[in-house]
Amino acid sequence: MDQEKPHVLPHRAHRKLVAKSKTAAILEFLLILVMFEAPLILFGSRLTFLMSSNVQNVLPEFTYANSNVVTFNGILKNMYVFDSAAKYPSVSFSLSVASVSILLIVLAFLVASYPARFWIIYLSLLTFFSSVFFAVMPDRFPYSLKMLLELYLNIQVSVWIFIPVLLVGAFVTVPLGLASKILAITITELYSFLFGFVRYFAFIYVMSKFSYIFALPGYFAFIFVLDFLYIVSAYSLFMVIASGKLSKKKEKWKWAF
Repeated sequence: MDQEKPHVLPHRAHRKLVAKSKTAAILEFLLILVMFEAPLILFGSRLTFLMSSNVQNVLPEFTYANSNVVTFNGILKNMYVFDSAAKYPSVSFSLSVASVSILLIVLAFLVASYPARFWIIYLSLLTFFSSVFFAVMPDRFPYSLKMLLELYLNIQVSVWIFIPVLLVGAFVTVPLGLASKILAITITELYSFLFGFVRYFAFIYVMSKFSYIFALPGYFAFIFVLDFLYIVSAYSLFMVIASGKLSKKKEKWKWAF
């Protein structure tokens, strides 16, 4: 005689998580949001000062007589930016970079696999268009290093503010402890701080050492795309860990119908 199972667990194809009450979800959302956003709004400007005031310590070989740290009002009041000279490319350098970009595009089609091919072609096209611009009309370039760095800092601080909003909105319905969600957001923010600092110094180095040609690929390949990728990666990693933990907790699941 077959033995009856004392409890039938929902199959993964026919189950869903037990919904959290709307009140609890809203309170958790607001609590985590205030924990992260309040310090960012209050002290975000100090982070830009820390970044800008340490440029000459990190890049001492690019210390110019007229280099200094100045304030500007961006997404936050009294943000700080490093103000210095940068390098305009010569026509010969611009044409050389354009030629290398075309060569890389051709090689990408012939040799590279799909993911690498996409990145090589994307970066090479951006660099090619920038090179042609500086070869033809360098005097029409409307930005200084200070203006480019102001734009970068506004974008970076916006990302720091945006990360908690996005992740807490995604995490709030997941029935895991508050500490797990706070830890995941904290790790993502710390990574963003570190990456933002390194990228800031790298932009100054590249535009001072090699010229403004690389401003366009720098912004459209190493800011927007990479920020999107690591935020999505942080969310994906959290959900993988969460699903592993929740799969062992039968009280967190119910039948989907």
